[in-house]
Amino acid sequence: MRKLISLSIISFFSIATYSQKIKGVVTDINGKLLPFASVFIKENNKGTNANTEGKYSLKLEPGQYTLVCQYVGYKKDERKISLSKDEDLEINFVLALQEMTLDEVIVKNGEDPAYQIIRNTIKKKNYYQSQLDRFQCEVYTKGQMRVRNYPNKFFGRKVDFEDGDTSKQKMLYLSETISRYSVDKPNKEKIEVISSKVSGQSDGFGLSAPRFFLLQ
Repeated sequence: MRKLISLSIISFFSIATYSQKIKGVVTDINGKLLPFASVFIKENNKGTNANTEGKYSLKLEPGQYTLVCQYVGYKKDERKISLSKDEDLEINFVLALQEMTLDEVIVKNGEDPAYQIIRNTIKKKNYYQSQLDRFQCEVYTKGQMRVRNYPNKFFGRKVDFEDGDTSKQKMLYLSETISRYSVDKPNKEKIEVISSKVSGQSDGFGLSAPRFFLLQ
């Protein structure tokens, strides 16, 4: 029994000795913290997410690695690192905004090219869903109800909006909202309404809560 206990203690200290920590903070070029940024090892895709203060930490065995940091809307940053058994590393990431340049668009008769983009996105929905376990974003939501035309009479009664506008196009309802949307898979979801504006007859109904709909 004594020999078995001794072997267990030796094995424990051996594992603890060769587990080193990498830690750091993720910000943009202006020093703004980037919460929930992804930090992972390129060779095996194992990693973590930064917390709400942009801080992250990883425990790895000594060796050579490629450390990758990415955040939605920013350029990905990769670092070659060498981790020894005698020291921890502090690796801070400063990410630059991702500039998007669109090619010239030529409008032709036929199907709207946006539909092909939507179909390609739907095909890869499982891939996109598995990219992030936690994220936070600001969402602008707009909902409107508009009539293009309406009859002069309805069930024998004259239709009159009493607004002095004689055009046949009317905005019946308009809702605009900016919300902060946070997700922490699998079960945590939080929506904070930053600002909201509703015009028309809403009866208490608004579109302040952003939702994602995946088409089959």
